[in-house]
Amino acid sequence: MNRIKQKFNKTPRNLFLLLMVFIFGFGSQAILNLSVSNFIHELDMKVKNSEVENLIGQEIILEIHKIESDFFQMAAFPNKHLRKILTRDILEQQREIEHSLAILNEGGIYRHRLDLNLPNTKEQFEIFQYTPRVKDHFSFARADILPKFRIINDKIHDLTEQLEQLDQMRLENSPKLAESLTKLKLEVKFFQPIFHRIKEDANRIFYRNKLNFQQIQKEVDEQKKEYRNLQILLSLSALVLGLLGFWALSRNISNTTRQIEINQDYTQDILDSQTNIIIVNDGTRIIDASGGFYQFFPDYHSLEEFADDFDCICDLFVQEEGYIYKKDDENWIEYLINNPHLTHKAKVDYKGKVTTFQISAVKSYKYQRFIISMFDISENERINQDLEEQKNKALAATQAKGEFLANMSHEIRTPLNAILGFIGLLKDKPLDEEGKQYLDTIDKSGNSLLGIINDILDFSKIESGKLEYDPVEFDPRVEFNSTADLFKARCSEKNISFSVKLSSALPSGLKTDILRVKQVLTNLLSNAVKFTNPGKSISLDIDYQDGFLFCAVKDQGIGLSEEAQQRIFEAFSQAETATTRKYGGTGLGLTISVKLVEMLGGHLHLKSEPGVGSTFSFNIPAEVVQLNQSPNSERPEQTQPFHGHILLVEDNQTNQMLMSAILKKQGLTFDTAQDGLQALESVQNTEYDLVLMDENMPNMNGIEATKRIRKLPSIGETLPIIALTANAMTGDRERFIQAGMNEYLTKPINLGELKRILHEFLNH
Repeated sequence: MNRIKQKFNKTPRNLFLLLMVFIFGFGSQAILNLSVSNFIHELDMKVKNSEVENLIGQEIILEIHKIESDFFQMAAFPNKHLRKILTRDILEQQREIEHSLAILNEGGIYRHRLDLNLPNTKEQFEIFQYTPRVKDHFSFARADILPKFRIINDKIHDLTEQLEQLDQMRLENSPKLAESLTKLKLEVKFFQPIFHRIKEDANRIFYRNKLNFQQIQKEVDEQKKEYRNLQILLSLSALVLGLLGFWALSRNISNTTRQIEINQDYTQDILDSQTNIIIVNDGTRIIDASGGFYQFFPDYHSLEEFADDFDCICDLFVQEEGYIYKKDDENWIEYLINNPHLTHKAKVDYKGKVTTFQISAVKSYKYQRFIISMFDISENERINQDLEEQKNKALAATQAKGEFLANMSHEIRTPLNAILGFIGLLKDKPLDEEGKQYLDTIDKSGNSLLGIINDILDFSKIESGKLEYDPVEFDPRVEFNSTADLFKARCSEKNISFSVKLSSALPSGLKTDILRVKQVLTNLLSNAVKFTNPGKSISLDIDYQDGFLFCAVKDQGIGLSEEAQQRIFEAFSQAETATTRKYGGTGLGLTISVKLVEMLGGHLHLKSEPGVGSTFSFNIPAEVVQLNQSPNSERPEQTQPFHGHILLVEDNQTNQMLMSAILKKQGLTFDTAQDGLQALESVQNTEYDLVLMDENMPNMNGIEATKRIRKLPSIGETLPIIALTANAMTGDRERFIQAGMNEYLTKPINLGELKRILHEFLNH
């Protein structure tokens, strides 16, 4: 096969490296020279510092001589004004000496006055920075000289007074003038040793500075010589290394060139071996291709042959939405490069066979070429299509399951509503003990059946992820005591001791989903009562610590083995098959409880021992709140009969009979409609205070009837419509409220909820 090969000569790169070696060498030499210059500069500064030290010593000696001269002049001159000038000069010279001693000991800026002796010229200064080698090195001199200045100043003060007395004697021609002058001269003469001592200290400073300067000068000269020798050695080393590098790189240039050619052939072999289609394109034509290209197009043995039939491989792309194809207004390669985050596909139609490829492109900005990769994903596409079909079937099955559960719930709740409703009515009738026992048995069985239905629906909601978290504010003592009260009678009937412990740390108000918390506790307490034998005990402990609500149910029941504990939280699971036969149940209670506790932000824990008992506990986060207790916050139970005329929309005759009895008992009058059409006609002909609306009815359902009633003038917006339905799946309540209903009641009917709603909409 004909291949377009290009040799990439990398000799310039090696020459560039060679140039870099020389640049590095010269750069190193420059850095070395700069470093040596810096070192020498530092040595020069060290000498300069020593010179400044010597200069300060000389300045101190000069100032001391000036002080001595001024002192003896002051003693010799009788002029009072001149004495003041000399005294001021002595004090100024003392300050200069004190400042110079401070700089010698601690370092700092030294200002050296230049005596130019030029009239009408400002004082000129030289500024020097002095750094002492050792701080307080001249502290001995400062300690010796400065106290003597105080002695001199005291003597100046005495001389001033004596000279003033002599001035007075001269004015008075006192005979004691000669004696006083002789005494003054003797005192001045005896004061000369003080100045000798000060000059000795100053000369000692100067002498020490001189020796230091000579030593430093010698050390600096030696170090400069060492640095220059090191500079020469390093320069020669850099030169030798540069020559060695030049030789090595020059030798490597020819080797690199040969290796590049070998690698180019090797790279071409790799490209030829690729089964995927890889195309190198310069923007207008194909300049190279992988072996996969020739495998897919076996009729072409060279790119020239392919170019005779097609201008571009894109000529074979199928024009289909969602796939890459050749467009008149947009370059398809540029589109691939500008959208690298997308997954691109193209269909190639060659000889009547369509193959799907995943396609991508990158641009080599160095050579201004495009590398296009095409990977055959036809099999993957077929698999994905099969998976999509399987997913759709699974979704359809899930939807069918949900519809089945909804229908099952509705069909069971509808007759169960009548059963439990009539049982409630019969309990108000006089019956003998045997009749009451039979009635209680029927009532318990019906409620057990309702519990099973609710468990199945909750489990379905959990499986589908439709169970929602609804936090509310509540009084924990009221809610947990009411939950415990539900089981006190059952425990008493079974001769089980039941204790409730509410911690003193329990706040007066909390916020969480108390409905789900009570549902979990009801499941746990129900199991505790079920599996605990007479004569044993059950306890409910409630506590609150560090933002978490703690709940625990402990029983002295049959307990669980280690093996049973591993599977007890699985759906439809109980400890043993014999347990199911003996105690009954669906095995969903604990599974639902685990999911509810996790939804509340906690974990359900179990400790159990066969024959001893079990403890189920959980911690959930709960926010402390302040409850707003108003005098009317708790509505008294409705004892007076209701007043109003109601429309009951219900197609089931049994439920009509039940609701008729309940409404009559509440003192209400009512009409009955069999379906939505009759309801729509009734509300237009009769004035009603409230409508109880079923959903699943022939001819017209409850939602459609509600929507049409709401469109009626005058009554449509104000008439209260309450959903009374066996539809109790997730989202049903929202669906009815959105349709325009005011409230929602489920079957079997809860008489307390019914009274609450009647009180809300009728007695206002």
